[in-house]
Amino acid sequence: MKRRTAAFFLVICILLSAFATTLAAGFDEEIPQSINPKRYSCVTAISASLSIDSTGNATCGGSITMYNNCEGDATLSLQKNVNNQWITVKSWGKHDGPQVILSKTFSVTHGYDYRTEYSVEVYKNGVYIETATVTSPTSHY
Repeated sequence: MKRRTAAFFLVICILLSAFATTLAAGFDEEIPQSINPKRYSCVTAISASLSIDSTGNATCGGSITMYNNCEGDATLSLQKNVNNQWITVKSWGKHDGPQVILSKTFSVTHGYDYRTEYSVEVYKNGVYIETATVTSPTSHY
């Protein structure tokens, strides 16, 4: 009798544990994106960078790493802030996978804030999956 009771309680504990795990996973889906970090299906890392030297040469960089069966169409854009709006000054593109690295230099003019935006349309086995976008910190020249 004691064995049956112990087995019964063990089954109940396993069922409650599975129910609690399922319930917790459901709550994870309900958390707003501003609290829960954005998750990508294929992207493991993405970054953008910008440096402007004393002569006005802006070196823009973008890097994305994806899982092995993913590839991306990347666009690296140098943007300038004009009247509180970001205007694209120059863009470059590249298609590759599972890693896409772009680094380009372009001459900029004095008196503006600049940033780099790196946006990648990600494909898995030729099917569009997601778009990952990141911007660099702003640099003034």
